[in-house]
Amino acid sequence: MRDAFLNELPDISCAGSRPLCATHYRTMVVVAQCTGPRAEEVLALEWEDIDFENLHMKVVRAVVHGRLKMVKTEYSEDELPLDPGFAETLLIWKCRLGAEREVQNGVSTPLVGLDLVFPSTSTGRHFHAAPAQQDYIRPAGCCLVACPKCGAGMGIWCIQDSPTPNGKRLPLHDERWDAAGKYGSVGWHTFRPTYRSWLDSTGAPIGVQQKLMRHAQVSTTMNVYGNALMTAKREANSEVVKMALRSA
Repeated sequence: MRDAFLNELPDISCAGSRPLCATHYRTMVVVAQCTGPRAEEVLALEWEDIDFENLHMKVVRAVVHGRLKMVKTEYSEDELPLDPGFAETLLIWKCRLGAEREVQNGVSTPLVGLDLVFPSTSTGRHFHAAPAQQDYIRPAGCCLVACPKCGAGMGIWCIQDSPTPNGKRLPLHDERWDAAGKYGSVGWHTFRPTYRSWLDSTGAPIGVQQKLMRHAQVSTTMNVYGNALMTAKREANSEVVKMALRSA
């Protein structure tokens, strides 16, 4: 289910909304799948956390219900390696955000420091994890199957007779939710276990997996002890990024 979702994640569009809306959610999912952070950590990322020159990303904060807080444990605060292909995806996203800001403000203002990697398209502040999951991620899972009512194919929103007002996304038909079955339960936590599973499939040592997952105890990852240097972490992470970017 998890691999299939990433393979077929629809390029979601928002009727009557800004063009960035689609790419926001898609890029969030790519970040979650390529580096394994929790949803609240993805949404709290700032550009100062990402070092493109040295290819690493710091996880130092989380956001819950719009409020910043510390990460889950002291072990959750760590540096993660950035695969060059994944770094390029983030750079493209940064350029897109910068271009959108220039259109809005009429002047070029580079994205730096405390600027959010994923600012809300409506408020400019942090996204909330629950609405993003309910309104986009779970419906994207339902789009893994065709709609038995309107005939919309895989990866395409349901066909409606009239546009939805207020710039909201088009809804999915109830029949499609029923047909989706287990795919309709895809959510933020789907991606973190997937990351762990893909690490395991690369043959990465359990110590490397523990460090990349940022678990306090290796038993949380698996009942085997180990340790990992940045080089080993980078090699294992790059294998997962190749899988994720190939799917996206």
